[in-house]
Amino acid sequence: MKKTILLLTSVLLSTSALHAANYYWRGGVDDDDMESAQNWTPNGVPQNNNYSDVIYFNEDATTKMPVKTFSGTRRYAGIQFDESFGWEIQGSGSYEIGSRLKSTGVGTNTINPRVVSFAVGQWDVGADNVLVLAGGVGWDSNSSQVTVNGPGTLLVTAGASGYNTAKPAIIKGNLILSGALNNTANYWVCTTGSLATAANGSFANELTLDQEGCVIVNGQTNGVGKVFLGAPANASVGGREGGVIDLGTGALSVNMLTIKGGTITAQSQGQLRINTGAYQLPNSVLFLASEQPGAINANVLLQAAATDCILISSNQTAAINGSISEATGVATKGITKLGSGILAINGDTYFSRDINVRDGRLIINGTDYGKAASYSINTTNAVFGGAYTTARKLNVRANAALSPGYNGAGTLWVSNNVEFAANTAINYTVTTAAPLLKISKGTLTINAPVNIAVMLERGFTPAVYPIIDATGSTGDFDLSNFNLTVSGTGRASLSMTGRIVRLAVSNPATLLFLK
Repeated sequence: MKKTILLLTSVLLSTSALHAANYYWRGGVDDDDMESAQNWTPNGVPQNNNYSDVIYFNEDATTKMPVKTFSGTRRYAGIQFDESFGWEIQGSGSYEIGSRLKSTGVGTNTINPRVVSFAVGQWDVGADNVLVLAGGVGWDSNSSQVTVNGPGTLLVTAGASGYNTAKPAIIKGNLILSGALNNTANYWVCTTGSLATAANGSFANELTLDQEGCVIVNGQTNGVGKVFLGAPANASVGGREGGVIDLGTGALSVNMLTIKGGTITAQSQGQLRINTGAYQLPNSVLFLASEQPGAINANVLLQAAATDCILISSNQTAAINGSISEATGVATKGITKLGSGILAINGDTYFSRDINVRDGRLIINGTDYGKAASYSINTTNAVFGGAYTTARKLNVRANAALSPGYNGAGTLWVSNNVEFAANTAINYTVTTAAPLLKISKGTLTINAPVNIAVMLERGFTPAVYPIIDATGSTGDFDLSNFNLTVSGTGRASLSMTGRIVRLAVSNPATLLFLK
């Protein structure tokens, strides 16, 4: 039978002395009034007493009649459903919980009034149990902090909002936010936690996933200040690498994203949106992948007007396995790659403005569909490459390098001006094929010397490969512009026919010569 607790419309303020007690609902004996002492064990009424009393609902109740209580705010130390399910507390008021919210038993329990965390508390949902907070949740102040424990599910079907900007909610169980989000509270998803959002809304501050933590986004979640996949080193909880954000069919908008070995995935409509941020670098957006490899398996939308999208990968390899585009009517300053690691963008690009590679290596495998002819790819003290087709100008500046193709194959195709400064390099890895640099339009400018650095992988296929095809471009182009260095076991030589440079590679015993 359904167990229902109805809230009355009058407000009753307790005038009892402060005390701490446990009260067990034993069912409506003579009436259905929560304010009737005989309905509780021990005989008495739980007090609205500044978070001292705990009220319990369990299978020991004499009857499970509807219980009437009042609207307004009630302050309890805790509410617990102990190995009991089917309860539904109805009403339009709110419960402020001081320390404990617990629901166990195979089934569902529902609290319709809004539940507000007032202090440091534990919210526990047992195995095979669902606790529904139909009135929403909130945080009372910066002193409140909640830990949501599983393995059951806490389902919030109304709004989630709060005011705690100092302490995160620690989510070790499963939290589903299906109501509108308007949250200034931090969320922290720990090692076994999952946070799912279904409606539109925002997290204003920080969202952190540690190791196996998971966020599933099916609504339009906007305005997240900082997102960490893998807790920062100075975190009070966790601190390990990992975490997963599943965008589902929704969108997650962030100002700053830090990935330490985590991944972001998306279904066909899922999208990661990059906003204007000012957290690490002024007037910029920061994508950081550090310490462990990380990946964004989703399309990325740049929606920060007149700001750089700063892409940083330190020490490790990070990947964006999706397209990068800019919001309609928004002109960004493009993207800038910093950091000593490798960042691979495995998707098409749809944005205007420059691509600047200042540190490490940036690899793009895709096609450039942006209005790119007036913009440039600028590489300084770094490496740019990939199997990429672009109409941007390409500037390889001093001490920088170009790395056509990807994993020993593919073409870097530029249909615009290309300029190599002196003391630059073009890197090639030869396997069963060799990459190609193709320059089909514009002016090719080479300030000698430019080093062609060839890596012969074990098991490479001896052959003659075209490695530079400048047919269609103009400008002086001569084999004397290049030096050749070879790594690996084998031999190599260069030749040139027309505006095509060819590389002949062979095993140590033989050498191919071109006429």
